Amino acid sequence: MRRCGISCICIEDQDKDQVSGLLTGCSGASWRNFGRAGAQALYFVQPRTVTTWQKKRFRDYWRALSQSTKTGRPRISPELRKLIGRMWEANPTWGAPKIVAELAMLGIDVAKSTVEKYKPKRTGPPSPTWRTFLDQHVRDLVSIDFFIVPTATFRVLFVFIVLNERHLKRLMSSYLDYYHPWRTHQSLNSDAPDGRPVRVAESCNVVEFPAVHGLHHVHIPKAA
Repeated sequence: MRRCGISCICIEDQDKDQVSGLLTGCSGASWRNFGRAGAQALYFVQPRTVTTWQKKRFRDYWRALSQSTKTGRPRISPELRKLIGRMWEANPTWGAPKIVAELAMLGIDVAKSTVEKYKPKRTGPPSPTWRTFLDQHVRDLVSIDFFIVPTATFRVLFVFIVLNERHLKRLMSSYLDYYHPWRTHQSLNSDAPDGRPVRVAESCNVVEFPAVHGLHHVHIPKAA
């Protein structure tokens, strides 16, 4: 303690710790004895002041103890953050569970919340109009219609029409080639129907290839 003025005494932090620590160790008769014996020495300290010191001492102790060890999930590398962003951009129709499963096939274990955290924010214009979509993809569209035709003999003909059948077959073949060996499913424990082996890769050594005419992408380790 030191005197700050004629009628003011400044109590330093070490004095507060000593007083609060001494009072904390007292209980019952010891507390009463200390109170009687030390009342004259501590006449300038209010009881609530000592209580405030002790609460602060308690908080500081546990704060220092909790900060001595690292808590929470470990931070992911910048390369992994970039890979998650690339997967989001290459597969805008995918959800976080699908990307988690795709990363698991590369031997990378991350939480769903982590994948959602690094989802790129949309900064471009909104989706184009339906007319714009038709103008850009009319050649790749497949039109299908189904209807019935009653006959004069009271029979019913079921008619199924496919326009651009050749493109439909090519598209379905491409989708099946991707679906069975590559597409992961949560119901299959994040595996593909034909069984997809895990190919461990570093985050910076992963490349993607378009599948189903760019509708999906396959991610595999880069060849050495």
